[in-house]
Amino acid sequence: IEVLGRVNAFCDVFKSFVNGSHEDKRLAQRNRAFYSIFKRDIRGTAPDFRPFEKPENYVALDDTEGEMALTERDPGVEMMGIYDISKVIQESIGWELPNNVPYQAKANLIAQFVKLWVAPSERCLAGINDVLDEVINTLISIHFGRFKVLEGYVGDLIRTQVDICKALTKEAVKTALDLEATPYYTQNTHYLQTLQEKWLAYYKAARNQPHRFEVHSEPLEEKYQHYGIDHGPEIESAGHSSNSYHRAYETPESKALRALAEAGYTNLSIADLVRLLPPDSHEKELIVMADVRAYYHVAYKRIIDHIPLTIHHALHHALAEQLSQSLFTSLLTDVASGPNFSERMNELVSEDASVAQKRASLSTRKQ
Repeated sequence: IEVLGRVNAFCDVFKSFVNGSHEDKRLAQRNRAFYSIFKRDIRGTAPDFRPFEKPENYVALDDTEGEMALTERDPGVEMMGIYDISKVIQESIGWELPNNVPYQAKANLIAQFVKLWVAPSERCLAGINDVLDEVINTLISIHFGRFKVLEGYVGDLIRTQVDICKALTKEAVKTALDLEATPYYTQNTHYLQTLQEKWLAYYKAARNQPHRFEVHSEPLEEKYQHYGIDHGPEIESAGHSSNSYHRAYETPESKALRALAEAGYTNLSIADLVRLLPPDSHEKELIVMADVRAYYHVAYKRIIDHIPLTIHHALHHALAEQLSQSLFTSLLTDVASGPNFSERMNELVSEDASVAQKRASLSTRKQ
């Protein structure tokens, strides 16, 4: 009864650690920290497209929404300019009709960032495994540490089950990453289209006034604000720019929007003005850049949730659900196979020899 009671208590406490109901929140909190690092690392794999002939002379164009600024880029990401994209397109041409960009060109560019997701996923899982080992070892010591024989025996059973779940989780994470390989697909078409339009407008605007994106020019924040594309849906529209502050610091673009609003063309944004620019000689390269960049954001928002949820369900949730039955089955099977059930149980909860010797010594002194 002592053995079964301690095993049952261990399983209940571990389950409360997993679902976050225990007063000790270290498992959930440290896991969340690793998931945040994973999110940052995946963000760092964003394509580095710079729509210029000499991309090294310009800053990276990494954000159109003002809330996804890139802090650290993965070293595996290659800076690519207009000519680099043109080369990718040329190398992908088969029997397409003129002016048709091969799908393979976009697929090759997408594959470049998707393959970079393996290493961050593996680092994340390794960190999560370390946290789990620490929690498991602590709980084993708390619940079984009084009886060294029981601690060693049950501890081995628990760690065996943990290793099984780790192996299954590793495969589950690999499967989740494989889902991001070809075909590159999403049903979130509205979001994809919206992003594609934003990035295309951004790249066209940058090419129209490249001096604003030269290295050592004005701060990035001012560049984004100039094109009105740093706040997504909050972009100031015509008909809502008449306050005194904006009149005092009104840009030529804002003046144009105000004039259009007075002419009856309301609810336009600065980004809409980009559509008035003349055709670009590298229009197809800009479209490829915009399409790939848009798909990256859709896939990014998918993978940063999918991997953590896969780890939690395949590792923590599965272990919490299976551990109790697995331990009781292994324990009872092993004990029942011996000649004496009662004797084996007593052996498991026998007092450590050093503790018994110390108790006997203290008892002798007291007498």
